[in-house]
Amino acid sequence: LTALVTGKISKFRCGDDSDAEEVALKASSDIYEEMKRSLNVDHCSCCSVALITVVRCIPGVEENSDIKDIYVGTVKDWSSRKATKIHACVFENLIQRMPSLASLILTEPLMVSARGAHSSFLKCESIKLVSSIYKHDGTKGEELLSKKAISSMKEYCNKFADTLTDALGDSSLQKSKHRDAVLTVTKHFINYVKSQDVGILTAEEIHALHNALKTVKANCRSVGMKKMCSHMSDTVTSLSKREAPKRTKPNKVPKSSKKQKKSKSRK
Repeated sequence: LTALVTGKISKFRCGDDSDAEEVALKASSDIYEEMKRSLNVDHCSCCSVALITVVRCIPGVEENSDIKDIYVGTVKDWSSRKATKIHACVFENLIQRMPSLASLILTEPLMVSARGAHSSFLKCESIKLVSSIYKHDGTKGEELLSKKAISSMKEYCNKFADTLTDALGDSSLQKSKHRDAVLTVTKHFINYVKSQDVGILTAEEIHALHNALKTVKANCRSVGMKKMCSHMSDTVTSLSKREAPKRTKPNKVPKSSKKQKKSKSRK
């Protein structure tokens, strides 16, 4: 049954039907409830693919708040409940099969999870899932990234930079396996930022990330990881040459000009 759903039924595309959205939303809700009661990883994965199949039938799904609420709730359940039946495959499947939608509705809740999940393992998993969103260019999946998704990923870069800076200094992520995973994600993220045509990160964000990498390097015993930290620090430093411009406040009208306008209006 799992093979049938993931290999055949998941490729189904709904026709243009006026009732398609209503039916799809009802089915999405039912599948979500089933997924929260899944018996094992295979059952959960099967439900997640079925959910994606239904979601594809919703016109303008990137704007649909109901579907966003379902996935935000799923991330919260997965990251905060010790007895959760949700598995990471739910998010991995969406990132692989619908990368545009995943970047729009998963990035922010996963960054929240990266800071507040109930275990170090889930914090690390959340960071790696966000990284997979940034590594996914859409060429290996079933769709290319939409313009809205590309724009959204750039907008979230500032928050992700802060998330990684905090993770590098998080005392609960200092074990080598967690620290190395965060460093690897940071490397991929820095490469993403470097590949952009314009500056994305502010000077403050670049400085904070650079300092976090210096601290990790100083406390790291692995020669390989020390070299990685040094290389990333150099790359981050080079990003400061094209930092994102600070938000400027609108120019205030000089008092003298105001008086001139008032005097003219009296005339």
